[in-house]
Amino acid sequence: CRCPDGQLLQDGHCVPVTECRCGTPSGNGTVEFSPEEELIIECNTCVCENGTLACTTLPCPVYEPWSPWSSCSVSCGHGLRTRTRSCQDTKDGPSCADTTQTESCDLLSCPEGCLLSDWSSWSECSSTCGGGVSTRNKTILQEPEPGGAACVGPLKQHTVCNTNSCLPECPSRQVYSNCSASCPYSCEDLWPHTQCLPVPCILGCSCPPGQVLLEGSCVPHADCPCSSLSLPTEYQRWNMSSEGFVEVLLKPGTTIEHRCNTCVCRGGVFSCTSKTCDVACQWSSWSPWSPCSASCGTGRQSSTRSILQPSLYEGAPCEGLNIRSTACVAPDCVCPDEEQWRRSPSAEVLLCERSCQDIYSTSPVNCSRSAEGCVCREGLYRNPEGLCVIPALCPCHDQGILRE
Repeated sequence: CRCPDGQLLQDGHCVPVTECRCGTPSGNGTVEFSPEEELIIECNTCVCENGTLACTTLPCPVYEPWSPWSSCSVSCGHGLRTRTRSCQDTKDGPSCADTTQTESCDLLSCPEGCLLSDWSSWSECSSTCGGGVSTRNKTILQEPEPGGAACVGPLKQHTVCNTNSCLPECPSRQVYSNCSASCPYSCEDLWPHTQCLPVPCILGCSCPPGQVLLEGSCVPHADCPCSSLSLPTEYQRWNMSSEGFVEVLLKPGTTIEHRCNTCVCRGGVFSCTSKTCDVACQWSSWSPWSPCSASCGTGRQSSTRSILQPSLYEGAPCEGLNIRSTACVAPDCVCPDEEQWRRSPSAEVLLCERSCQDIYSTSPVNCSRSAEGCVCREGLYRNPEGLCVIPALCPCHDQGILRE
């Protein structure tokens, strides 16, 4: 039995040819498509008609292999990476299209940054006369994790208040000024983490130009101490407590070191170097190869290198060996007259020759563990004394007795 003309068997039933599905190989099976269903193969459009895929025949662009994926766009957290490929258009064909791909990349979570509170309320003036200050502060709610964003901006602000003298005259070393509340007023105003907010000029007592108050006395800027809170974050590990950073006043000229950099207290401000501490290892070039260790046959030769720059801190370490070696081939060694120098094609192939004992063997059994050396010339055999002789001079074995 068979289907009538114009019909074909599909799923156990006879159907018109126009209802036949199409199939295309895929892996270990076949992907089927319904009649009139379209699909894209490379750059051509195919339609399922009468059980066969009818495809356009446009010349497709020529794509090169994809490049490796780029590095992630971020150093931590969620980012993107891309890869590209070159493409060559073909005549009368469609233009190049898919030449860039992008995908997400997830790295380790970013370290938490500094978290500051809002400004506190202004305090009462610290003095009713003779000059005082009113302050407000920000509190560090969360210290930055290593690599996290540092605390930015001043942690303390103050304004000068009540500069009128408590006595008929100004205190020692202070002078009467038309603008007694100008900034900087005290040594604290020089610290980067504090901020002096100017107020309208008022009559009163203040330090002479170039001097500021320190513990009630006027001193030059150069005599002002520094606050440990003004140090960069990486320098502050030494003054940590269970409650966070502790403020310590440091005398002018105090030096604080961190890795390869140094901060020096000058005029109430730390002056810090910013050298790159992480230095990668640097090798010298390989030396010329040494002479071959063998005057004949196969030997070894070596080459060395030295460390020009050791790695410092977190720089890339020195990797690899400082010596390398390779095989070297010298001229053939001189052999006795009845022998010749022979070298095996590789170390795995043993050097063999015939001896008088295996004179009638199909293959030599007298093999050495060396891949090169002197062997008997063609037609000669090695006798028990170790000499290469013609077959007629080989001894005979007769009932366990060796006879010449």
